[in-house]
Amino acid sequence: MGLPDDSIHGYRLHITATSSGGSSGDDDTDAEARTFTLQEVFATPLCYSERGVSDSGLCN
Repeated sequence: MGLPDDSIHGYRLHITATSSGGSSGDDDTDAEARTFTLQEVFATPLCYSERGVSDSGLCN
């Protein structure tokens, strides 16, 4: 029906990226630009605790 799922409280994102360019040190004041290349993104839905999870792992 195009409505959002009200059993999902939010999402946990696991983002993997690689850094290239810029400084290799830990000094955040360095003016050199840093770029990142996105490798993977995994989204895990977080269910409302009172609604629970079904046997198939989906939010109720």
